[in-house]
Amino acid sequence: SSYNSFVESKVYDEADGFAVDTLTVQKWMQHMNNKGYKSSTIGIYLRAIRVVFNTCIRKGYLREADYPFSAKDPDKISIPVGQSRKTAVLSIQEMTRLYEFFLEGELPSGVKNKDVVIRTLGLFLCQYLCNGCNLYDLALLRYDDYYEVSEHKAFRFFRHKTTEHAEAGAEVIVPIIPPLKVILNKIAAPEDFGKLVLPFILGEDI
Repeated sequence: SSYNSFVESKVYDEADGFAVDTLTVQKWMQHMNNKGYKSSTIGIYLRAIRVVFNTCIRKGYLREADYPFSAKDPDKISIPVGQSRKTAVLSIQEMTRLYEFFLEGELPSGVKNKDVVIRTLGLFLCQYLCNGCNLYDLALLRYDDYYEVSEHKAFRFFRHKTTEHAEAGAEVIVPIIPPLKVILNKIAAPEDFGKLVLPFILGEDI
């Protein structure tokens, strides 16, 4: 979608080669604004082209000085942040209702793949009970040394998003409280040292 928008804006021609600079991206942003794109969408699209810039710089196709993004340099582009949704959260009571629904496992008769629906709900509840663990970190959760040392009472994982720049804040310890244990009993793989807890997320054990 980002690529299609970039092409549609006609701010770039293949004859330009790697001559895509800050002005080019600014013109694209103006095109998106004219089309009525929300700031959150523009931010997503800019992050996509940012990946391309980083790749081109890494491979030597562009100079690092040509990188057009900066949150501090007023002459460069600051990627807009969409409207915060931090206030759009489920209450404890609502999460409890979802947990009870998971336990009952009763879905409307028209729902297909009921097992998949229940398992997906179980994953969502696991993320909640694992201190907001994202799906990537949940996919890599293993029955590791920490799980054994804790006598199967806790998991430990390192937040993928912060592990590179916040070592002290990347480690997360998750007590396996009774509700989480109930969910794991239903959707987790059998306990096997070194193996993934929820291998089906990735489609295979790695």
